[in-house]
Amino acid sequence: MIMDKFGKKVSKYPKATIVTIVVITLIAMGSMQIFGIEQEFSEESFMPEMEIAKASDEISEKYITTSSVSILVKSKDNDVLTSNNLVEMLQIEKAIIDDSVIIPTLDTPEMPSVNVNSVADIVAQMALLQQNIAI
Repeated sequence: MIMDKFGKKVSKYPKATIVTIVVITLIAMGSMQIFGIEQEFSEESFMPEMEIAKASDEISEKYITTSSVSILVKSKDNDVLTSNNLVEMLQIEKAIIDDSVIIPTLDTPEMPSVNVNSVADIVAQMALLQQNIAI
Protein backbone atom coordinates (compact mmCIF):
# COMPACT_ATOMS: atom_id res chain seq x y z
CA MET A 1 0.00 0.00 0.00
CA ILE A 2 2.78 2.42 0.88
CA MET A 3 4.73 1.34 -2.19
CA ASP A 4 1.68 1.94 -4.38
CA LYS A 5 1.54 5.57 -3.23
CA PHE A 6 5.28 5.93 -3.68
CA GLY A 7 5.09 4.40 -7.17
CA LYS A 8 2.29 6.78 -8.18
CA LYS A 9 4.30 9.80 -7.00
CA VAL A 10 7.37 8.60 -8.91
CA SER A 11 5.23 8.08 -12.03
CA LYS A 12 3.60 11.48 -11.63
CA TYR A 13 6.91 13.36 -11.09
CA PRO A 14 9.66 11.43 -12.93
CA LYS A 15 11.96 14.44 -13.41
CA ALA A 16 11.75 15.41 -9.75
CA THR A 17 12.52 11.81 -8.80
CA ILE A 18 15.63 11.74 -10.98
CA VAL A 19 16.79 15.13 -9.67
CA THR A 20 16.28 13.93 -6.08
CA ILE A 21 18.32 10.78 -6.70
CA VAL A 22 21.12 12.78 -8.35
CA VAL A 23 21.18 15.30 -5.46
CA ILE A 24 21.33 12.50 -2.86
CA THR A 25 24.14 10.83 -4.83
CA LEU A 26 26.11 14.10 -5.07
CA ILE A 27 25.67 14.73 -1.33
CA ALA A 28 26.91 11.22 -0.56
CA MET A 29 29.91 11.62 -2.88
CA GLY A 30 30.71 15.02 -1.37
CA SER A 31 30.59 13.67 2.16
CA MET A 32 32.91 10.82 1.15
CA GLN A 33 35.35 13.36 -0.30
CA ILE A 34 35.22 15.56 2.79
CA PHE A 35 35.13 12.94 5.53
CA GLY A 36 36.57 9.98 3.64
CA ILE A 37 35.84 6.31 4.09
CA GLU A 38 37.99 4.18 6.32
CA GLN A 39 38.96 1.01 4.48
CA GLU A 40 41.12 -1.84 5.62
CA PHE A 41 42.00 -4.72 3.34
CA SER A 42 44.54 -6.54 5.47
CA GLU A 43 44.10 -10.21 6.26
CA GLU A 44 44.31 -9.43 9.98
CA SER A 45 41.09 -7.41 9.84
CA PHE A 46 39.19 -10.52 8.73
CA MET A 47 40.81 -12.91 11.21
CA PRO A 48 38.84 -13.59 14.37
CA GLU A 49 40.37 -12.57 17.69
CA MET A 50 40.68 -16.17 18.84
CA GLU A 51 43.72 -17.83 20.32
CA ILE A 52 43.42 -20.73 17.84
CA ALA A 53 43.38 -18.36 14.85
CA LYS A 54 46.42 -16.49 16.17
CA ALA A 55 48.30 -19.75 16.76
CA SER A 56 47.42 -21.01 13.27
CA ASP A 57 48.62 -17.76 11.72
CA GLU A 58 51.88 -17.89 13.70
CA ILE A 59 52.53 -21.50 12.68
CA SER A 60 51.89 -20.65 9.02
CA GLU A 61 54.32 -17.74 9.16
CA LYS A 62 57.13 -19.56 10.97
CA TYR A 63 56.93 -23.10 9.64
CA ILE A 64 55.80 -22.82 6.03
CA THR A 65 57.01 -25.81 4.02
CA THR A 66 56.18 -24.92 0.42
CA SER A 67 57.51 -22.27 -1.90
CA SER A 68 57.63 -21.38 -5.55
CA VAL A 69 60.62 -22.13 -7.75
CA SER A 70 61.12 -20.71 -11.22
CA ILE A 71 63.17 -22.68 -13.71
CA LEU A 72 64.40 -20.71 -16.72
CA VAL A 73 64.91 -22.59 -19.96
CA LYS A 74 67.24 -21.44 -22.72
CA SER A 75 67.14 -23.16 -26.06
CA LYS A 76 70.15 -24.02 -28.15
CA ASP A 77 68.65 -22.34 -31.22
CA ASN A 78 67.45 -19.19 -29.36
CA ASP A 79 63.77 -19.94 -29.95
CA VAL A 80 61.92 -21.65 -27.10
CA LEU A 81 58.67 -21.78 -29.09
CA THR A 82 59.72 -24.39 -31.63
CA SER A 83 57.93 -27.71 -31.34
CA ASN A 84 61.13 -29.56 -30.37
CA ASN A 85 61.88 -27.10 -27.57
CA LEU A 86 58.29 -27.19 -26.29
CA VAL A 87 58.45 -30.98 -26.19
CA GLU A 88 61.74 -30.74 -24.31
CA MET A 89 60.09 -28.42 -21.75
CA LEU A 90 57.29 -30.93 -21.27
CA GLN A 91 59.90 -33.66 -20.75
CA ILE A 92 61.58 -31.51 -18.07
CA GLU A 93 58.17 -31.04 -16.42
CA LYS A 94 57.59 -34.80 -16.49
CA ALA A 95 61.00 -35.41 -14.90
CA ILE A 96 60.13 -32.97 -12.10
CA ILE A 97 56.69 -34.52 -11.58
CA ASP A 98 58.14 -38.05 -11.51
CA ASP A 99 60.92 -37.20 -9.02
CA SER A 100 60.10 -38.91 -5.71
CA VAL A 101 62.19 -36.38 -3.76
CA ILE A 102 60.30 -33.38 -5.17
CA ILE A 103 56.73 -34.75 -4.94
CA PRO A 104 56.34 -34.46 -1.12
CA THR A 105 57.40 -30.79 -1.21
CA LEU A 106 54.70 -29.75 -3.69
CA ASP A 107 51.53 -27.91 -2.63
CA THR A 108 49.41 -30.85 -3.75
CA PRO A 109 51.60 -33.95 -3.77
CA GLU A 110 48.64 -36.16 -4.62
CA MET A 111 48.34 -34.30 -7.97
CA PRO A 112 51.90 -33.24 -8.86
CA SER A 113 51.06 -32.16 -12.42
CA VAL A 114 48.93 -29.31 -11.05
CA ASN A 115 52.01 -27.77 -9.40
CA VAL A 116 54.25 -27.55 -12.47
CA ASN A 117 53.52 -25.12 -15.30
CA SER A 118 55.48 -23.84 -18.28
CA VAL A 119 55.17 -21.99 -21.55
CA ALA A 120 54.72 -25.38 -23.21
CA ASP A 121 51.54 -25.96 -21.17
CA ILE A 122 50.09 -22.62 -22.25
CA VAL A 123 50.93 -23.22 -25.91
CA ALA A 124 49.43 -26.73 -25.75
CA GLN A 125 46.25 -25.42 -24.12
CA MET A 126 45.88 -22.70 -26.76
CA ALA A 127 46.44 -25.23 -29.57
CA LEU A 128 43.78 -27.53 -28.11
CA LEU A 129 41.40 -24.60 -27.70
CA GLN A 130 41.91 -23.55 -31.32
CA GLN A 131 41.30 -27.12 -32.50
CA ASN A 132 38.01 -27.22 -30.58
CA ILE A 133 36.96 -23.88 -32.04
CA ALA A 134 37.84 -25.00 -35.59
CA ILE A 135 35.85 -28.24 -35.30
